[in-house]
Amino acid sequence: MRYEKQILEAFDRLGFKPRDNQVEHIDRIVIAFLDEEFTNVILSAPTGTGKSIIGAVVAEVVHS
Repeated sequence: MRYEKQILEAFDRLGFKPRDNQVEHIDRIVIAFLDEEFTNVILSAPTGTGKSIIGAVVAEVVHS
């Protein structure tokens, strides 16, 4: 994973611990924003996936 270190640091700063595949999903989203220069990314995931936390961590990584 390309941004794993930054993602785990963002989780620590926000006071959360990653669950299941959150780090992998976040890494793919961050790559889309930073490397592929997408301006919008849509995350479609089931209830309980942690979409809000994923969004907060993505924002923290992208804007830090």
